[in-house]
Amino acid sequence: NCSECDSGAELDAGLARSEDGVPEDGCAATATALTPSQREALAPRETSQDARDENAVHLRKRKVALFIAYVGTDYYGMQKNPGVKSIEDDLEQAIYRAGGISTENFQKLQRVQWARAARTDKGVSAAGQVVSLKMHCETREGTIDPSLVSRINAALPPAIRILGIRRATGGFCARNDCDRRQYEYVLPLSAIAPQRVDPHSVTAKELATISDQDGLDAIELFNTILRKYEGTHRFHNFTDKLAADNASADRYMLSVRCERRILNVEGVRIVRIVLVGQSFVLHQIRNMIGLALQIHHGRAPLEALELALARDGRMSIPIAPST
Repeated sequence: NCSECDSGAELDAGLARSEDGVPEDGCAATATALTPSQREALAPRETSQDARDENAVHLRKRKVALFIAYVGTDYYGMQKNPGVKSIEDDLEQAIYRAGGISTENFQKLQRVQWARAARTDKGVSAAGQVVSLKMHCETREGTIDPSLVSRINAALPPAIRILGIRRATGGFCARNDCDRRQYEYVLPLSAIAPQRVDPHSVTAKELATISDQDGLDAIELFNTILRKYEGTHRFHNFTDKLAADNASADRYMLSVRCERRILNVEGVRIVRIVLVGQSFVLHQIRNMIGLALQIHHGRAPLEALELALARDGRMSIPIAPST
């Protein structure tokens, strides 16, 4: 399940936003206040202060767009949260160790105007996420230090990688300047197989005999449901954070489609649901998939989707798994 990146992810050339959060009021991230002992515990041990500062002593501070990718399986999301492991924790520490963030600004993201295009949920991965910040990165010649990406990657765990760094205008904000986010949700073909096939009562061998044509027919039927999500709707029923009368639950979905290409991954046939929208609310994608599957298998009428998107009332929606 990639980038449900809230997100996010896979993502559209880094322009993803997770459905993993309610709307942010500002561009800069908010850092949680830490005690001196907590700050000391987070600081890298194997890099001395002198060695770290030496990396940045000749680098000018400039606003940049940082392109990253990550496997979110072992993380509690992109955004910092007290007491849990986040992508931003490891990313900030690696940039600090590489000399991109000064000691004075370490653990104070608002000072470097940190913003992310997506706040992906627990377990969600990103193929192209964007972070903007003011970072020590420019050489005396006016170019990005060519060794900076490799230095940051050397300080990162294998699950996170910097793909590139680009200079940006001073006012650039990865969140506010992102006009759309693309996410994918991956399902086994058997999850949307023809209704005459019950995945709970047939053997794995029988499931494997579902023809590609039957699968394509099922995808087409599933898409007639998914297309109902396109356009501007109020998604208050697809999150637990917003009330029915809260206009911030309004979201514009450009496209929601299950691709007709059936992939084979280690003997399991899977399909990709691609969702493109301006932004998403907490758990929106997983709830969208959950309700669509219930309708597809006849456990709920199509009218249930229209009621869920209505601008009044509250209804419970089954949520699809995150992984």
